[in-house]
Amino acid sequence: MNDTLIARIDPQDCTRLHWRDDDGRARSDSLAAFAAALAGRECVLLVDAARVTLLTLELPVADLRTARQAAPFAAEERLAQPLDELHFALAARGEGRYALAALERAWREALGEALRDAGLEPRLVLPEACGLPRTQDGWTIALEGDTALLRTAAGEAFKTDLAGLAGLLPLLRQQLPDTTRVVVLANGEPEAWPRAALQGLEVVWRAPLSPAEQLATLADEADLRLFETASMSAQRARAARLWRAAAAVAALTVLAWPALLAWQHSALEREERAQSAANEALFRATFPDVTRLVNPRVQADQALAALRGGSTATPRLLDLLARIEAVRQNEFPEDTRVTLASFAGGLLELGVEVAGMDAVEALR
Repeated sequence: MNDTLIARIDPQDCTRLHWRDDDGRARSDSLAAFAAALAGRECVLLVDAARVTLLTLELPVADLRTARQAAPFAAEERLAQPLDELHFALAARGEGRYALAALERAWREALGEALRDAGLEPRLVLPEACGLPRTQDGWTIALEGDTALLRTAAGEAFKTDLAGLAGLLPLLRQQLPDTTRVVVLANGEPEAWPRAALQGLEVVWRAPLSPAEQLATLADEADLRLFETASMSAQRARAARLWRAAAAVAALTVLAWPALLAWQHSALEREERAQSAANEALFRATFPDVTRLVNPRVQADQALAALRGGSTATPRLLDLLARIEAVRQNEFPEDTRVTLASFAGGLLELGVEVAGMDAVEALR
C-alpha cells in the first residue's frame, strides 16, 4: 500500500478525481470516495494542464516578493485571461529565472470549497506537469491513451492529443533550437506517433513513472503549490478555536447570568438603603422639629410651605426711617447725627457721625 496517493482533478468537475488504486486499477469518483480510499493516508492532487498554465520567465529581480508582483505583468501577453481573474504561483529557478503557474481564480475557489466540504487536506496541490521530470537540453513527453503532456527543459508545459502534438513539435523546435533529446514516458509507441516531427532528435522511450518516482519529482516542485495547505489547516484550526470559545462564552453566560442578576439586585438594594439613610439624615438636620418620619418628600414640602408662610415681607423705607427716628430721639449719644441714608432690596444703610470713639459703642 502506498503511503501517499496521487490523484488528478477532473478539469470539467472539480468535485471528481482520477487516480489508481493500490492494485493499479484506474478509478474516477467523487472527492468523498477518494477520501474514503485514503484510509488516513496523505494525498497529492494534480491540477489538469487544461486548467493551469505553466510558464517560465526571466525577471531582472532577485527578491521573490518583488518577482511575485512583477511576474503577472511580464506574462500578461502569454495568458488567455485577464490578470484579475487568475491566481498565480511563482517559484525561483536561479539566475533570474522563475516558474509561473496561472490558475483561474473562480475555479480555484470552487476547488477549495469542494475540498473543505469533503474534509480533504492534501499535502500538495500542484500543476499536473510538475509530475514530469525535466530533461536537460530536451523535452519530456508522457503519453496516456491519445493524450500527450510535454514539458520543456525550462519547465513550460503543453497538453494536447497526438494529432495536435504533430503540429506542436515543429513550432517548439523553431523556438527551442538547442533541443537535442526527447524522453517519452509510455508503455509503447502508438500508431499515431509523429515520428517525422522528431527527425534528427534523440528519442528515448521509458516506462511511465512509478508512484514513488512521480512523488519524488513532485516534491522537487513543491514551491509551485497552488494551495497553501498549511494555511488551510491553520484556518480550520482557528475556526475550531473560535467556535469553542464562542460555545464556552455561551455556556458561561447561561450559567452565570442568574448569579449576575442576583449580584446586581443585591448591589442596588445596598445602594438604596444607603441613599435612604443619607436622605433621612439630611431631612432631620434640615427640619429638626419633625420627629416622626412617614413620607419624607411630603413632610419636607409641608415644612417648607410653613416656613414660607411665616416669613415677613420686605420692610418698607418709611417704616425703617420711623424706627431710626425713634431711636435717634431717645438713644443716640450727644452730638451724633445721621449724614447718609441708602435703601435697596429691603436694606437701609446709614452714615453716622459721632463726637468721639467713646460714643461708638454706645451708638452700636
